[in-house]
Amino acid sequence: MKNVLVVGASGFLGSHIVCELAPYYHVTACYRPGSDTSRLKLLLGTSSQTVDLIRCDSTTLPEIVTRTNSDVVINAAVTYGRNEAISSVVETNTLLPLQLAESLAKRQDALFIHIDTFFAKASSAYEYLAVYRETKRSAVALLQMLDKGLKVVNMRLEHLYGPHDDEEKFIPHMVQAIVAGISPIALTSGTQRRDLIHVRDAARAFRSVIEGMLSLSSGFTTLEVGSGESTTIRSTVEQIKAISGSTSELLFGTLPDRIGEIPVSVADLTQLSALGWVPQEDLTSGLTELVKLAQTHS
Repeated sequence: MKNVLVVGASGFLGSHIVCELAPYYHVTACYRPGSDTSRLKLLLGTSSQTVDLIRCDSTTLPEIVTRTNSDVVINAAVTYGRNEAISSVVETNTLLPLQLAESLAKRQDALFIHIDTFFAKASSAYEYLAVYRETKRSAVALLQMLDKGLKVVNMRLEHLYGPHDDEEKFIPHMVQAIVAGISPIALTSGTQRRDLIHVRDAARAFRSVIEGMLSLSSGFTTLEVGSGESTTIRSTVEQIKAISGSTSELLFGTLPDRIGEIPVSVADLTQLSALGWVPQEDLTSGLTELVKLAQTHS
């Protein structure tokens, strides 16, 4: 049984990854002091005995990599830079993955999985989450310079959604507002197209990579993770309204589109599909799940 260390395990994606891997591997779930662990407790339930929960910080993580005899390290820790100092964002998004990878490089046939973002496709004119985007870009560039004996897989995620996400993110925010019947709701044109990938499908992709790690070449590899299809933001929001039966008025075009907006983003699944992974969650079912959860808690 492989030993898998998940850093940032209390977050949206990290908690789903832990839940997906727990039945198959010995999982150590690391989270920062002060982190909300409610997602982990909710998703793991009575199976939590299969997971070692460790509270840690950046100074103790390299030692934990060694102590847990980790075959695989997944770095799901992230800072979006909305309110944090730039130095803090650099520490989490750029320095931490490098420290983890360097700690793991001493182990033969080890695998480091870094989580990247489709925001890397944006130009410098796109100011939204610019510090997050640039620190992620820096991490990718530097990881490619590491010892080529280490297997580094850069998982470039498209637009992630699903249950237990942070409410300030776009889709959960829209679900909450529409289910609550808030009206009118001011929106941009919504013409930008996004590849919406359900968090459970994304978590399964990580398991597929671990299962196929022996077939992966040493050095750096990027795998794109998405549904392989794109849909407009407008149609997604309209679908949320239709599913919920809400009377909210949606005012598309009231807000200006962001300068430098990515017009279309969609994953190329060729490499990931070769590992036997296919998405299982369709968008309508995924949005229906979110609407029902919001209605239950309203």
